[in-house]
Amino acid sequence: MSIAAGAVASTASATLAGFSVTDDDMTEGPETLTLTSVLAGFTVEEVTLTIAASETGIALSVSPGVLEESAAQQEVTVNAEFAGSSSGLTAATVVTVTVAGQTATLGASGDFTTDATGNTFTVTIPARRVAAAAALGVTARDDATTETAPETAALSGAAQVGGAAAAVTGASFAIVDGFAELAVTDGQTPPNEVSSLDEDAESRELSLTFTVPSWLTVPVGGVEARFRVVGGTARARTGAGFGPRDDFGVTYPGAAPDLSNPYPGVIALAAGASSGTVAFTLEVNDDGWYEGAAAETIRVEAFVPAGGVEVPAEPVLLRIDDDDPPPREPESQDQGSGPPRPAGCEGRFCDEDDSVHQANIDAIAGLGITLGCDAAQRWRFCPEETVTRSQMAAFMYRAVTRQTEDPPATVGEIDLFDVAADAWYHTYAQWAVAQAGFAAPDGEFEPAAEVPRSDMATMMATAFGLLTPGAQPQGIFADMHGQDPAVIIAAEALYRVGVTIGCATDPLRYCPDRTVTRAQMASFIIRALNVDPALRP
Repeated sequence: MSIAAGAVASTASATLAGFSVTDDDMTEGPETLTLTSVLAGFTVEEVTLTIAASETGIALSVSPGVLEESAAQQEVTVNAEFAGSSSGLTAATVVTVTVAGQTATLGASGDFTTDATGNTFTVTIPARRVAAAAALGVTARDDATTETAPETAALSGAAQVGGAAAAVTGASFAIVDGFAELAVTDGQTPPNEVSSLDEDAESRELSLTFTVPSWLTVPVGGVEARFRVVGGTARARTGAGFGPRDDFGVTYPGAAPDLSNPYPGVIALAAGASSGTVAFTLEVNDDGWYEGAAAETIRVEAFVPAGGVEVPAEPVLLRIDDDDPPPREPESQDQGSGPPRPAGCEGRFCDEDDSVHQANIDAIAGLGITLGCDAAQRWRFCPEETVTRSQMAAFMYRAVTRQTEDPPATVGEIDLFDVAADAWYHTYAQWAVAQAGFAAPDGEFEPAAEVPRSDMATMMATAFGLLTPGAQPQGIFADMHGQDPAVIIAAEALYRVGVTIGCATDPLRYCPDRTVTRAQMASFIIRALNVDPALRP
């Protein structure tokens, strides 16, 4: 909040002052401004002015927006977000959400139920955040009636902001009597069993058949179903070229497909048709990553418009295989003398089974970001060991650049006197200092030094491009007083995009002086790789 005094006019009994209130770009409840009158020998008078917030509106949204009548419980994600604000409240905001039927009957004897008592649940937007989400289990039971149009259910909400009721914009989801069906084939294998795509820049001609739901009759004039091919764990080509690190490219049917449409592929369905078939071309390229057994996948997704909603088909997954051997040595060159590989261990690593970070450790191994901690005992990851600066440099380079080979010798020209030219991390350290914000005062890199959470914040926020130009410390964490402002800004940037959730709550703390374990680093990296593009600066 910023207050500027305006013109002042005096009378015999009072002084009138004009003020302008500047938007501080914070979503908050009513703030107060206290005016105090001070005159020697007289009673002090105080007047309190209330400054009302202009951005207290909250919008609800739900994904997916269409559910199928089924005995199985389906999960939807309900999101609550402050409208028109780039930073959140100083305290958490609880939004109470109620689900009610519009054309579908709600309740134990009706068409669908939710897993929330009384069909009411809460979504809590944490302090300093502008949005939050909650999972809701919904069972849209088959009511034995064939509907020819989607039914709908509404979500409404209520919230208090600064003691005042906030306006909450509702949302809705649809319920249909069945999804569409999708089949992909190369003409040689059964539908949806195309699983021999190799990373060798091969081009495959594929056929896609879209079958409309049985309850839907294609009207006179026909409709256009639409489809797209996206990465499940693989990346799609984004430009006209087919670069060395792109995973796949798609040629959609038609002379001039609309590539600006999120679903560029068109399947024309004539009046009364039950299905339609089109051809498209898929080109798979070597992305320079070693996936090993963790094969990548490509998703084919489609929908047909009906009754104002997009009725989806179950997506089809296509598998990309990569049999190339791992090209690099582990980030630690310690030859080790540990025990042999444990009997019965068939995973990439055998020493992280009890870690809460196991899934993310396996994920960075599958992506080639880590190759373990021991060149002699390749099954070791050393999850509880602290990350060193040399290891951190390697993690950041591989995660950010998606490069398989070590950084080129020309990546930096910084003289690091404590990094030997033949050290395995030599070019990683050069890259980290030149391009990722790693500190090296007076040419000292300290490759064996342990990485505290304060350094991790600046390293990751810089390397992943998560810093907002001109950002200032917001005081999100209670234990950052006395820290370098650059560290505070970086830690808050990681918090806002979900890379870190802090180390403790009530109050929210970051623990900047704690060191980072290799297991924790795996989770930080996976979260950074999956940051929603909409949250990036």
